[in-house]
Amino acid sequence: MVFLQDDGMSDDMSDDEHTLMPLEKSLLEDKIDRILYDARLVIFIGEVSEYQCMIATRIMEAMVIERPRVEIKVVLNSLGGSAYDGLLLYGTIRDIVRRGTPITIEVRGVAASMAAIILQAGTKRVAGKYSRFLLHESSLNTGDEPLTVTEQEEMAVESKRLNQMLCEILAERTGKSVKKIEALTKRRDYWFSSKEARDFGLVDSIV
Repeated sequence: MVFLQDDGMSDDMSDDEHTLMPLEKSLLEDKIDRILYDARLVIFIGEVSEYQCMIATRIMEAMVIERPRVEIKVVLNSLGGSAYDGLLLYGTIRDIVRRGTPITIEVRGVAASMAAIILQAGTKRVAGKYSRFLLHESSLNTGDEPLTVTEQEEMAVESKRLNQMLCEILAERTGKSVKKIEALTKRRDYWFSSKEARDFGLVDSIV
């Protein structure tokens, strides 16, 4: 139930002047979360970050424990983010699928950068008609601290290894060679429409 603020003068107030109190908003959010959980629907919107991937991982693992082998659906809309945090979610989805629970990932909006990698873990990969997709070379954030020459060299080696691994993930699901994907994404952003993504093998179908 949603309660509206009432200070004793509500009879004379317009609907626009009614606002949800913090506790009431929390109760509403809890109710929505429970409805989504019971429907086995995970909404992943925003940056691929440690917090986002941790929450999504916990939710999906709980769903599998409670009702194993019942399909989970993930709605994805993300411009990407941390490759390392994204690998947690990618690995989690792959493992859940391996244990026998199918996971459909549907892109509504954008699946860019690391989000496009996470998409590849799904049993079924679905695109909205007007969704967009982005592939590019991976990059590592060095932060604000200056790096020594040795640290820069080590960072360069790790960056190449990470990019190779992400290209292998894409190659596995798309059927394209690693060399083709590396050539496609090298030194530039490569955008796909939903149809182009399907033709390339990034998604299985368009809805």
